[in-house]
Amino acid sequence: MGENIPFGDLIVFGAIALFIILRYRSVLGEKTGFDVSAPKPTKTDDTIISIATGKPLKDDATKTEQDPLLPAQNQEAVTALGKMNELDATFTPSYFMTGAKAAYEMVIKAFNEHDRDTLTMLLDPDAYESFEQDMQEQEKNKTRAHTTLVSIKSAEITEAELKKSTAMITVLFTAEQVQVVRDEAGAVIESGGSASEEIVDEWTFERDLKSKNPNWMIVAT
Repeated sequence: MGENIPFGDLIVFGAIALFIILRYRSVLGEKTGFDVSAPKPTKTDDTIISIATGKPLKDDATKTEQDPLLPAQNQEAVTALGKMNELDATFTPSYFMTGAKAAYEMVIKAFNEHDRDTLTMLLDPDAYESFEQDMQEQEKNKTRAHTTLVSIKSAEITEAELKKSTAMITVLFTAEQVQVVRDEAGAVIESGGSASEEIVDEWTFERDLKSKNPNWMIVAT
């Protein structure tokens, strides 16, 4: 109990702690929203950017069956994604989707808990207002809606638009959820049963790509 920790172990522990902090910040960013800065683009990213810019594709840069990124029948969105990468080289669609799915889970959890600080961090004021109204209604009626997110079955970009330096990306989430309403004592007063149901949500994210702030905000749900 009284032995000192070896200096080498302190270095290892410090490195682990730094890694965890950096991973957390890569999803949430430094201030608000989520940060989609910069891993090396994947083959999928190369495919989107090449289609949009007209640059030659590599022989192995092909779309896979698991690729959720290419908007079906939406060449304008594909072009916009390529222009976003040209304006901000740290932007890649696949890393954006990692942050978008994390934000989706965080919003559901925060709404369950009426965690207004987290919702304010992730949502712009207009998008936040509808959540606030629902929370106030529940608190007035002394009820609490609760959503259990079983899984995100799919998430795909359906729209992408670039207005000057402002990027807007719409993502279609298909998720398995269990939704109930509880009373003040925690008893279930409304339920769709124990089985999960498929819920489809379309959310829009926005960011100024020229801003030093690397974070995206949810502007519509």
